[in-house]
Amino acid sequence: MRILHITPRYYPAQGGAEHYWREISNRLAARGHDVTILTSDAGHFEYFWDSAQARLAEPAGWDGAVTIHRLPLRHWPGGQWGYRAWRRLLWLADRAGAPLSLLNWLARQTPRLP
Repeated sequence: MRILHITPRYYPAQGGAEHYWREISNRLAARGHDVTILTSDAGHFEYFWDSAQARLAEPAGWDGAVTIHRLPLRHWPGGQWGYRAWRRLLWLADRAGAPLSLLNWLARQTPRLP
């Protein structure tokens, strides 16, 4: 069976979810499944809002029998403060009763994967 896992970060990034998806993926691959991971290039969790943090340079690779495809994040202008301001705007728009279509658009703006 061909299996695709989509996760914000994956090995060698460190964290609970990263460890979980690595274990699940490797066990499925060991059983003969074709497992592919689609993830971001964030090496550190803070890279999602701070482009100065660590990113993983290799866009594709292998973890044992698991294929990894990393997509680059596109950061919102203004770095960490721009990200925080945008998220605050989203929260305020929600509290003000903004239309769902506007909230959906705001939520999709940052961080962005291609």
